Amino acid sequence: MFILSCEKNKIDNEYKLENPYELPWNTKFISFKDSTCGNHAYGYKLYYKDSLLSEKCDDFRGICICDSLLVNDSILHLLLEDRNHSFVWTTINGGYTWEEYNAGPPEFLKFHFVNTMLTYCVTFNQNDLYFTGIGESDLSVYKANLINGTHYIRDLGTNINDFDSTLIKINDSVKYIILF
Repeated sequence: MFILSCEKNKIDNEYKLENPYELPWNTKFISFKDSTCGNHAYGYKLYYKDSLLSEKCDDFRGICICDSLLVNDSILHLLLEDRNHSFVWTTINGGYTWEEYNAGPPEFLKFHFVNTMLTYCVTFNQNDLYFTGIGESDLSVYKANLINGTHYIRDLGTNINDFDSTLIKINDSVKYIILF
């Protein structure tokens, strides 16, 4: 096993558009839809209530918002995929600003919620799993094999007071325990 490193990207300026709604915003008012933007172009539109927050269109590759995890009124995770990779957009202020996390290959498996400060995104490609910590985590696109049994991963960047680990069950025969 090895760790691929990536840097979390702030996307505040690129994806923060003028919006007529006063702060604080609430994630329950965020919606998205996939869109066709030409003959071979696919993309998405992201809204807060009826105002467009962001839109993107890619020729031939396509990009879409595939899944979401609504944590509470201010925290929302969106999984975006194109043909080559996936990434997670996270907001902690109701959708006003966003942070981007690389999540590995484009095949999404699951979000694993630990608490409001930490969620894991699991993606896969063939026989490899990729774990990405979102929030208070140093786990950035950790690659592991899809082999039967219980496996352990260390995430030393967490600050979880009540837990020393979390269990991510991939299926009945594959489990990963992330140690804090």
